[in-house]
Amino acid sequence: MGVLHFDIAFDIAEGSGYLAHIGANGFEVFDTVIDADLPADLAPYNIDYHLRASIWRKPVAGGTMMVRFIRQWPGSHSWLVYGCAPTSPISEVAYSATGHAWYDVGGFELSPIVAPAEEAGLNMAQLATIPSVWPDSVGVLHTLCVIPLSWRPDYLAYSKLQVALGRGEMSREAFKAHVLNHERLHHLWSNPNDEYLSYLVRLDDLGGLREVAPYNNQQLRERKELSRMAMLSCR
Repeated sequence: MGVLHFDIAFDIAEGSGYLAHIGANGFEVFDTVIDADLPADLAPYNIDYHLRASIWRKPVAGGTMMVRFIRQWPGSHSWLVYGCAPTSPISEVAYSATGHAWYDVGGFELSPIVAPAEEAGLNMAQLATIPSVWPDSVGVLHTLCVIPLSWRPDYLAYSKLQVALGRGEMSREAFKAHVLNHERLHHLWSNPNDEYLSYLVRLDDLGGLREVAPYNNQQLRERKELSRMAMLSCR
C-alpha cells in the first residue's frame, strides 16, 4: 500500500485491477485493466474490506501482483495504490520485525527508507489515514483517503442525515426508512446512539462536517481540534 503520482497520459480506472511488477530494484504498473471495477457490495467501503475479499488474482509470474487504485483528489493523478498477493514480491529480508517494508518510489526505482511512522498494530487503512507521511505530487506530506472518490459525497450525505436526526428534524423511523430505501446510502446504514449524534451536531455547528479527503499536517491538526471541541461540548 502506498501513494503514486502518474503522468496525465496514464489513464487509470479507479477500483479496477492492474498488473504491477515489484522487485528489489524497481516498480512498474502496466496500463491494461486485468480485472473489472470493485464489486458493488465492496465499492462503498475502505481498503481493508477490499484487501480481505476474494477479488485478487494470483500472480502471473514472480515479482508480480495485482493492484487497485483510489484517486486522492478530484482531477488529480495522485493515487493510493494497494494490493494483495499470497506471497510477497519483495524479499523477506526487507521486512521489519513488525512485518513492514517502506520505500520511496521515483521513476521505476525503489529506495528503502526507515519507517516514517509508528506501524505496529495498525491495519492498512489506519496506516494510510492516521500518519501524515504520504507525499503529494509536490512532496507535501498528507494522510491518504481510503474510500473511493465516488463514494465520499455519500458519506457526507449520511453524516448530514445523522445530524438532522440528532437535531430532532426527523424521527429514527424516518431516518432508517430513508437510508435503507436509498440506492446508495443503504450500504452505509448504522444505528447511531444519542451520544454520537450529539457529537455530530456539535461538529456540524463548528463547521467540521466535511467530505473526507487527504489531509496535510495543518488540516489534520484543525480537524483534531474541531473534533476535540465537539467532544468537550457534549459532556
